[in-house]
Amino acid sequence: MAPELLSENHYTVAADMFSFGMVLSELLTHRIPYSDLVSRNGQPLVDTAIINMVINGTIRPTLPDDCPVWMRDLTLACIAADPSARPTALHAAMVLHAALARDADCKGLIAGVNTSPCTSPVVLHLQDNVTSSDIDAFCKDPSCLQLLDAYTALGTNCRACGLPELAGIDQFERWPQFSKVCAIPCKRQFKAFAHHFYSCFEYDQVELGTPGKDTCASCRQLNSTIRQTAFANDCGGNVTTMYNFVQVMTTNRTKGSASRDTSLLFRQCETLYAAAPALTSTPPVMAAAASSTALVVAGAVFGVLLTIGLFIARHPRGRSSPRSSTISVVSAESPLSDEDDLRLGFTSLRENMLALLPSETMAKLTTLSVHGKVDWAHSIAKGANGEVFMGTYAGEAVAIKALLPERCDVATDLFNMIDEILLLSQLSHPRIVRFLGVSFTTTQSLCFLVEYMDRGDLRDLLVQSTPQTYPQASKLESARSLAESLVYLHGLGIIHRDLKSRNVLVDSRAGTKLTDFGVARHVSCHNTMTVGVGTYRWMAPEVLSENQYTVAADIYSLGMVLSELNTHRIPYSDMKSRTGQPLVDTAIISMVVNGAIQPTLAPDVAPWMAELIMRCIATEAALRPSAQDVVAILRQHT
Repeated sequence: MAPELLSENHYTVAADMFSFGMVLSELLTHRIPYSDLVSRNGQPLVDTAIINMVINGTIRPTLPDDCPVWMRDLTLACIAADPSARPTALHAAMVLHAALARDADCKGLIAGVNTSPCTSPVVLHLQDNVTSSDIDAFCKDPSCLQLLDAYTALGTNCRACGLPELAGIDQFERWPQFSKVCAIPCKRQFKAFAHHFYSCFEYDQVELGTPGKDTCASCRQLNSTIRQTAFANDCGGNVTTMYNFVQVMTTNRTKGSASRDTSLLFRQCETLYAAAPALTSTPPVMAAAASSTALVVAGAVFGVLLTIGLFIARHPRGRSSPRSSTISVVSAESPLSDEDDLRLGFTSLRENMLALLPSETMAKLTTLSVHGKVDWAHSIAKGANGEVFMGTYAGEAVAIKALLPERCDVATDLFNMIDEILLLSQLSHPRIVRFLGVSFTTTQSLCFLVEYMDRGDLRDLLVQSTPQTYPQASKLESARSLAESLVYLHGLGIIHRDLKSRNVLVDSRAGTKLTDFGVARHVSCHNTMTVGVGTYRWMAPEVLSENQYTVAADIYSLGMVLSELNTHRIPYSDMKSRTGQPLVDTAIISMVVNGAIQPTLAPDVAPWMAELIMRCIATEAALRPSAQDVVAILRQHT
């Protein structure tokens, strides 16, 4: 989705072009956009972090290094942060049509290069001594001249097309962009330069010893030639590529060895033959302080010689074989994970329960089983994966939590429920809903029972009342109960991770209790959690940006529930965008991550409560109070 959609839900045709650009990135990478990016802690970016970065224009999908230039340009243009900078659909279609036509032409040129009958033996890869007769033979052979034209056309028109076939042509990255190798004013200079270039730059001191006068004369002549800018201007060359080559030539040819250190050779020539005037001034290709202009000119000339062989080689010297891709198969160590949605191949939970679960887990569930009949009444709540029914067990009203029938064969949902059962069965606190047991005998198969809370959840209670009709004392009692439940959990090293008004239950006799431990985890556990619809409004900035959970994240969520108790509104539901529309979810996420939004509190909120709420929802986690601190403050006012 485009930034303007995420921030203001503003749709134009430009939004479609942004989405089209993202599809282009998928075609290039075979990846979901941003799936290769990680956060500062090395974890995959969570969706809420990506949303924030897209809105702020600080992220874009990774494109492959070998991506065709035209394709890269089109993709980046489509995903421009500014909608007015994106191309129209017509423009994109024209670019793609032109690219397809160009690809067809380039494939024809490549086929001509690969089947050329040019037989001249001239091959210059900086180790072959090219002679004048080699160049003459090339320039007299019509098939070689055709090959030269084909290479020139490929270098001019196809370099950026990104065709895989280009990789099969030897040293494609060094293709020249000139066609005057055989021109009368150029050929003579090419011949002379080839001789001096080989004599000077290919001189191996280990093999041949101290350079003689002829070698140094070649270096002297080479220095003179590269100063002749007319040569490069008139005869042409791939200046950019060869400028990079010259930079390499100014350092040791072989790291750790002076065997072919050209700069050393020049210095020796100066020492041995000081009378040689051209060598008293260091050649531009060797001088560290030489101007970039001289280097570019030198690069053009070196390019001519370096790439002659590319035009007159009958066959490429070698082609790299494609690398085989390796698929890494990873198996989950434990089924009790919410990392992957593993759909196991079974038809019925009831038929395959024993086969699905580890024996240790099954043994624990068996010991938690209730004994006696469980009577089901009616549904009292339903979510995306599960449903809660009212029922009775042993003469007591109970709440029965079960997976939806269509979710029973989804392993992740099953394992999450088992996680919740095993954790809840270990908790015992008056401010946490009481666990009663597990049942395998119902028509819904695996389910578990908890105490029934007759007033329902806090969200519904706030909707059904007003700040004036809901007693302040009851609100403070609920707030303190929640804080006390967190003191207990955090003392055990457990983070609830999903504290919100829907997960707070109220009973006319038992008071307020925390429920829904389906995503609760120990502090040492680093499992990530998928953000549910609406849940983000209670989530801390560090959770939205990096999925980073600490006990401070629960305190942030508690602060948001305190704001609900104060206003009876879902956080931020009263706020508008610049266009006067309600803030969209993604805009809120970005503003929370950036610390640019706070929930509105009632005008008559007590100053101490307003201060407590603001401390709990501080953007910086370290600035939030502990659960014990919150309990102490609430006790002072209840």
